[in-house]
Amino acid sequence: MEEAFSVRTRSFAVFRDPNGSLFWSDYDGQKVRAAFPSQDGNRCIVLLDPDATRKPRFENLFAVDRDGNVVWKANLPETHDAFLDAQLDSEGLSVWSWSCYRLLLDPSDGRTISQVFTK
Repeated sequence: MEEAFSVRTRSFAVFRDPNGSLFWSDYDGQKVRAAFPSQDGNRCIVLLDPDATRKPRFENLFAVDRDGNVVWKANLPETHDAFLDAQLDSEGLSVWSWSCYRLLLDPSDGRTISQVFTK
């Protein structure tokens, strides 16, 4: 396996196996649900597991650089919310929230492109 991204100060690393699958460690002691390293390896989008906390609002989707600086943090659609899942494809970063919203984000800056209530 090769390292695709890491932040040493947060004890976080993402690895890619020969078939292209990604595997990751915890982020600063918090369980990670998904991680998407950039093509150049300089940034990574991280989705922390929302089940790991009991906070009513958990801003758990962000991008970091290799120094551990948060480059952007995604805006939640509701006051008491967290993101549950994410998928990166050619359209952008699709994310689903606890309050039943599907958002399409720009992966370069976390800006919301569209937001749809799905329930």
